[in-house]
Amino acid sequence: MITLRNGILTAAAFAALAIASTALAQTIEKTVKVAPGGLYEIVFNPADNDLYVAAVGPRGANQAQIVRLQGQSLAPESSVDVSANPLYGLNLNTRTQVLYGTDTRAGVITAINARTGEVIATIRNGDEEGAHVRQVVVDEANNKVYVSVVGGEAGDAAKPNL
Repeated sequence: MITLRNGILTAAAFAALAIASTALAQTIEKTVKVAPGGLYEIVFNPADNDLYVAAVGPRGANQAQIVRLQGQSLAPESSVDVSANPLYGLNLNTRTQVLYGTDTRAGVITAINARTGEVIATIRNGDEEGAHVRQVVVDEANNKVYVSVVGGEAGDAAKPNL
């Protein structure tokens, strides 16, 4: 029985090693530079296999865009000018095809029609002046979004950075 037990453990160890080595064997197939640069988050759209990239551009250049890339070739397809409210966080409701982005500096969430690139809404929580919105998570079943906020201002004890 000890031999059988050791054999089973050995087989399980080899199986685990095979699975682990497969995961480690993944490679990068292709990379591309996305203009205007200053990349933050990327979202995949299974409806059309496209990618959406939050690209704020060089610091101080006011060139922020959401860049749409073709999923197979990574070629740019289109872009949405969001220079008025540069978006850093990004997520997509695949059911409604609404892309949500967060402007960390202004505390604004922007909703964009992923099909047309039209800005649908710009939303600000009036109680959270200066809130640093960052991550956005989509609950497709309830058509809601959740946004993380790091409030306050660094160095201001009256407005702690929580």
